[in-house]
Amino acid sequence: MAITYYNIGAINSDRGRPEEAIRYFTEAASRFEQQHLEGNLAQVYNSMSGVNWKIDNYRSALKYNGMALRLARKTGMDNLIPEIYFNRGLILLDQGNDKEAIRYIQLSIDKGKSTENMNVVCEALLVLGKHAQEQKQYNIAETYFIQAMDFAHRSGFTREMKLSKIARIKLKLITKDTTSLYRQISEIAIPANDTQIRIGDRDALTIRAEYAAIAGEKDTAIMYYMQLVELLDTMLNCNMLEQFAEMQTRYETE
Repeated sequence: MAITYYNIGAINSDRGRPEEAIRYFTEAASRFEQQHLEGNLAQVYNSMSGVNWKIDNYRSALKYNGMALRLARKTGMDNLIPEIYFNRGLILLDQGNDKEAIRYIQLSIDKGKSTENMNVVCEALLVLGKHAQEQKQYNIAETYFIQAMDFAHRSGFTREMKLSKIARIKLKLITKDTTSLYRQISEIAIPANDTQIRIGDRDALTIRAEYAAIAGEKDTAIMYYMQLVELLDTMLNCNMLEQFAEMQTRYETE
């Protein structure tokens, strides 16, 4: 029953219902605690930390994050620790504590490599790249994005590979490094179930960007390329959300 409460909490969290998520997570935590299942409890606390972070309740987010870390260490759940470190880094980054945030995100990468939790490694590298980009440290940002692409490729993570490519293309647009830009954009496969409207928008932006480039209107071409990449990013995320919604529907009807 505790697992059921946890799963319902996770579904509510992903659907943007934090109050409901916290209610079910709290019930799951209570039941796991009664059963002395500290490993499961660590996972619940980590999820509760994430929900509180999403609603900007940083104090509670850090509290549950610390509780999750202590139990994960105690129970030997090494594969969960990279995610806990990463989540703490994201919370601290939102609070403006960049130095400590980067330290925890780097810890998540190191621990993720040692435990082969490559999903966290890829996500953490993308966050570090975007942070470096915001600081106008473009060479460092590109290094992180390339590393994320490499780990995603080696691990067979299609979504993370696409996100890494998109992040790198956005960086090139910002720095106006248009070398092989169209080829890189065309390499990002479009999800199969996109609507014709989205595909039409993609094709229209592609044509406008190409014509502007041929005409020597570099800034206009870059503007259209930027809009195209943003559209690809949205299409990818919408596709993932649609897949998750289908999974949730199947779960609820079984």
